[in-house]
Amino acid sequence: MRPAVICPGDWSWPNASIPSTHILKPGDPAIRGIEVAEAAAIDLASRVGIPAPQAEVSSFAEQTAFVIDRFDRIDTDGPLASRLHAEDFAQALSVPPARKYEVSAEQSMRLLQPVDPTGDIRRAFLKQLAFNVILGNADAHAKNYSLLLRPESVALAPIYDVVPLSLYPQFEQKLAMKIGGARFAREVSPSHWRKFAQKVGLDVDETLSLVREVASRVAASNDEVWMPLEEDQRNVLTQYVARNVERLLAN
Repeated sequence: MRPAVICPGDWSWPNASIPSTHILKPGDPAIRGIEVAEAAAIDLASRVGIPAPQAEVSSFAEQTAFVIDRFDRIDTDGPLASRLHAEDFAQALSVPPARKYEVSAEQSMRLLQPVDPTGDIRRAFLKQLAFNVILGNADAHAKNYSLLLRPESVALAPIYDVVPLSLYPQFEQKLAMKIGGARFAREVSPSHWRKFAQKVGLDVDETLSLVREVASRVAASNDEVWMPLEEDQRNVLTQYVARNVERLLAN
């Protein structure tokens, strides 16, 4: 992963005085199609109504890469973007990076309460959490959720680092953040979301409604959004996501 800045007609590597505008993740032959899968997942998040940066797969010489806009940048009238202060959940909880997998979904939700009088930030986080679970993004740890800090407001950052790891069984499949005690995305059911809501003091009915809303919207695009993947991967992921959706929509 490398930061980059787009200049008129070309790309450049920034130095410390120039804010980068994009993140580039080169494809890895050992992880087939990962750049395509991540771009499709970001596309799906946008279709579902979850704020997400612009992303695409681009080619550089003979190398493909996942390219995504930085959400912690603000366009200006000048040639350079300006930085917007962001803190991931681990930073906000004073948890060192090495312990990022120790932060629970419950801790994350409680972190938001003092800065969220309307409940909008927690609802937005719940949707991101549900989306990651439905896709089997087991690596959605505390550094993969962030807050954007402005002098006058706090907001949840757009979703990022969404990789459907269900495509890659060589990687850990246990959820970085368990849901209601469920360790794997393939286990998560409405009863687990109910337990989660009760544990953090959320309205159970609203929680289930929001989770099912995300699931329904994912289902609406599930067959189409993975088309850029090779056929075998597309079939695996479409079926995996469909099973997770079906479980959440069951009465």
